[in-house]
Amino acid sequence: RRAPCYQCYFVCDPAHSFLPKKYLIKFLPTEWGRALVRSIALRVRYGRYFAHRPRNGAIMDKDLYEKGLRIRKEVLGEDYVNRNVNNVTDFNRHFQEMVTEYAWGGVWGDDALEKKTRSFINLAMLAALGRGTEFELHFRGAINNGCTQDELRAVLEQVTIYCGMPAGVEAFRIARRVLDELKDQADK
Repeated sequence: RRAPCYQCYFVCDPAHSFLPKKYLIKFLPTEWGRALVRSIALRVRYGRYFAHRPRNGAIMDKDLYEKGLRIRKEVLGEDYVNRNVNNVTDFNRHFQEMVTEYAWGGVWGDDALEKKTRSFINLAMLAALGRGTEFELHFRGAINNGCTQDELRAVLEQVTIYCGMPAGVEAFRIARRVLDELKDQADK
């Protein structure tokens, strides 16, 4: 069995130095550190761990990738995901696999939070970071996840108060454009 790596916090190549669990718990913020160690321990115990990918060849957990692909399609829409997956090149293939496996299979696939809650969190972070393109994509995904307009408005108001007026203005601008587009499509 492989042990958790201190460099990437995932299970990886034995060439990396390893840090015992007790140090991870001591040096990382307590709640987060314990959650991380539990997550790694479960993945190692049940053989469903993230593999550190060497540059010369991808090691991928196929089950986690497939789970991520399914969730990604449910949230972002099948057309969007198929366009990204089918238009990979040698340059971005590893990136697309990593996003699908780690973000969608590993994080979104964890049952600790509902998809709706994850959508709220993503919208708040993306608005705060000023990532308009991703915000628009995840705003559509939030609607797919059952978020209501009142809930979305409340999240964006929270973003405005805590992240600043420019972040809120831009988030509301993008959200309104998406809602208008969806309304026009429904009217047709």
